[in-house]
Amino acid sequence: MNSPVVKIENEEGSEIKIYMKDSNKIYTCKKVFFSVPIAVIKQIEITRISPAKKLIFDNQEKGIVHRIYFVFENAFWRNDFSGYGSFGSSFPFN
Repeated sequence: MNSPVVKIENEEGSEIKIYMKDSNKIYTCKKVFFSVPIAVIKQIEITRISPAKKLIFDNQEKGIVHRIYFVFENAFWRNDFSGYGSFGSSFPFN
């Protein structure tokens, strides 16, 4: 992609759209899993985010290390993962 993400549009009933800063190109997908520093998350506009997740993002303070864990009921990425890595069959927590 080689360009910062400026917006993730997640409207109900449609594919997710990812808008890039230096490009007119829009990427579409069914699911998004992203990891960004806390200082950067406020620079990305995310539509249709749950109030709980918004509260987490809005109340994070800058520091050396912050980790946010998301627990999904279904690990959607395991069945279709085609990158370099592997995932275990269970999480170490419930």
